[in-house]
Amino acid sequence: MDFDRPRPADLKNTRDQPGTGKVDFNDADPKYLETDESEFPGTDYDGEVPKVRAELTHVLVDEHSRSFPGKNIFVAKSFNELTFAQVSGLEHLAVVDGHDVWAVDDGTSSTEGDGGCTKPGRQGDFEADEADEADEADDKTVTFKKQ
Repeated sequence: MDFDRPRPADLKNTRDQPGTGKVDFNDADPKYLETDESEFPGTDYDGEVPKVRAELTHVLVDEHSRSFPGKNIFVAKSFNELTFAQVSGLEHLAVVDGHDVWAVDDGTSSTEGDGGCTKPGRQGDFEADEADEADEADDKTVTFKKQ
């Protein structure tokens, strides 16, 4: 039995006040699974999976950006530390060596810890909040813009 996959969730808030509800979009089941033929599910990458975290993050972002043109791509080490606000087109693409790969049209993502959301961990049209020296609890907020 075949069925069409539903469109990505549009969580953009169009009301004057932010929402308070939570959405469970089955985060444990990314769009592309490790059973795909590529080393990086959702791409045609057939090289080695880098062992160094920074290099892995950089290659994941590059390969998924090529496979999903027009999407903002970011990689995070821990899904549990991520929050999203006013996002459109959010898709959990893959998990590679414990790193979650995401695509988003626009919206804001924050990570509270060392979620891998560093400069080599995102690609697209975005603005990142800069941490100031007095704010050690900066949660690495990134606002993506539609490309």
